[in-house]
Amino acid sequence: MRFLAIANGSLRELTTCLEIAQALRYVTGPDLERANALSDETRRMLIGLRASLQRKTLNPES
Repeated sequence: MRFLAIANGSLRELTTCLEIAQALRYVTGPDLERANALSDETRRMLIGLRASLQRKTLNPES
């Protein structure tokens, strides 16, 4: 589970970098929307993976 926490922290760092890039106008429009969409998708996958692993840890027969 630790690696998932690290991955989540890295994703949050990336989100912050995107916000800074937007504020500095390094990225705008479709590029920013795509990056944010990919970030959201990755966040959902990490949450799902963590939930799945927690279920398997609590119920190893599954």
